[in-house]
Amino acid sequence: MSKAKKIQQVFALLNASAPEGYASHGQLLTDANSLVNLFEEPSNEPYFEMRIGGRHFDQWATDVAMNNGPWRLVSEERCVVEVLELEDERFEDVYRQAKYLMEYA
Repeated sequence: MSKAKKIQQVFALLNASAPEGYASHGQLLTDANSLVNLFEEPSNEPYFEMRIGGRHFDQWATDVAMNNGPWRLVSEERCVVEVLELEDERFEDVYRQAKYLMEYA
């Protein structure tokens, strides 16, 4: 039996046995879905991920990254250094502003 049919049957049972005003149909449908998911056997279907292209560089194995793209490692490192330099500049600006406020406030 398909999952949708199971959810419909569980929903019908919950709807028939629920007291008047207990829950909305949306809540009962959500509960039926949760119950079916709880007792459903895991399927052996392959995991599918919608992705175009190869893996991102940061997900490569270390040996593959070092053998196939050492220039990317250097490029990534340069980007990190640039970010750290920006943080240092921002810290210096904040420090100068705080020093000015402490001297003249």
